[in-house]
Amino acid sequence: MKPIYILFGAADFRDLTHKVFVAKTRSGRIQFFRYLFVGGFSAAVNLAALFVLTSLMHIQYLVSEGLAFLIATIINYILSILWIFQRSNRFRLEFTLFTLVGVGGLGLNELVLWFCVSKIGLEYLVGEVFAIAVVMIWNFGLRKLMFTRLTELPSIRELD
Repeated sequence: MKPIYILFGAADFRDLTHKVFVAKTRSGRIQFFRYLFVGGFSAAVNLAALFVLTSLMHIQYLVSEGLAFLIATIINYILSILWIFQRSNRFRLEFTLFTLVGVGGLGLNELVLWFCVSKIGLEYLVGEVFAIAVVMIWNFGLRKLMFTRLTELPSIRELD
């Protein structure tokens, strides 16, 4: 049986920890691994904000989810550009596309949450856990594609 570090293209355990946690990378495996951490943290922020807004501030759960999702998406973007994906040289386009993926994710999240609460009868926080799992896959796939494509484009200055 091969050691797990070979899956990540590492020579040994020390190289693995450097590649997985420190070095810039374009490896989809490492990026997805990092995205699980960032996504988990963002999900915790989302759930906490949803709970506070819905249970403590008595805002309707679908409205609360929109606000909680916005907070979590901003945190996710910042952590994604700092640790997961390489930034492009087109910040406005990058942030716009990141936001559009997030808006699509919000729509999907709201749909799954509504279905879980209204149709299945789950408690809203349990439904949100299901929604987060679905949206995490959506967001990672589209954001990986987006950041990969944007970093391959020539810079505006190179086109002059």
